[in-house]
Amino acid sequence: MAHDQPLRAFDRSLLPPIMTYLQEHGIRTAGRGRQIRADCDLAEHSHRLSMTVDTEQGLWHCHGCAVGGDVLELHRRRMGLSFVEAAHDLGALVDGDAPPAPRQRPAQPAIADRMAEDADAARKRARAADLWGQARPIEPDTPAGQYLAGRCCVLPPRDADLRWLPDLQLFGFAGPAMVGRISGVLDAHRGLGLHLTWLECDGSRWRRTERRYLGSKAGGCVRLWPDEAVTHGLALAEGVESALAAAHLFAPAWSTLDAGNLAAFAVLPGVEALTVFADHDASGAGEKAALICAERWRDAGAEVRVILPEGLGRDVADEVAA
Repeated sequence: MAHDQPLRAFDRSLLPPIMTYLQEHGIRTAGRGRQIRADCDLAEHSHRLSMTVDTEQGLWHCHGCAVGGDVLELHRRRMGLSFVEAAHDLGALVDGDAPPAPRQRPAQPAIADRMAEDADAARKRARAADLWGQARPIEPDTPAGQYLAGRCCVLPPRDADLRWLPDLQLFGFAGPAMVGRISGVLDAHRGLGLHLTWLECDGSRWRRTERRYLGSKAGGCVRLWPDEAVTHGLALAEGVESALAAAHLFAPAWSTLDAGNLAAFAVLPGVEALTVFADHDASGAGEKAALICAERWRDAGAEVRVILPEGLGRDVADEVAA
């Protein structure tokens, strides 16, 4: 049988590495190493850093859209193409009777570099675990307790993942510091790092001076109440102070630390109600993240409400203090 065009065959080895694809298409990414996060633009409204990407296996999964696949599937969905059209776009179709032409691929990170990154991450986790072991519960008369009271925050319970250190010397800073333990959303035992807030007294009150992270915060949260306290419902806010201020209205409450973590916050088994206190920032990122999270939980059958302060640039801590 004669063909007007030569037969074309799909050669998966010619697909571009997923990181190359993301960079060439201007998709924002965050993080380093094998597991990173990226923006997803598959939906009508883009999902900020809701996509988990495995750079070694070349796979992705968007928690907001609940879909995933390889780089071909990502291109197919983004462009609305068929499998063959997407494969052609990505240069992965070859003549059926011809051997595939070699494709130049960007150099992958050297094994030694990857090992060095893993070792550095392990050192940070070990340092974070050591500091957490030294940290003390926050009492009302401690610098951290007085700082939180000044921010109109509810004092967390003694078994919260929020403590303080009298003199934390790290990153060139020294002095009293509030220490939040960052753990995996679905696994409280998986420590990711620490959220550090240095404090100083200006004579009349304690205020924060510097804020840093030791280790990773991606995909984590600070449990301001332990898992055992989370039964029927949970409240979420980005900042630690925001979540503790929100606790005047609903507790238990957790901090997601940023909008990206809020947008990707997983549905917790057995929790039937979620209250999200969104930041009303000028970029709209806080509100968008809250709505993405709310949609995921509603789809799972939970009762969800989103509370957004009226004033631009405000969060729930500002509302409570007003």
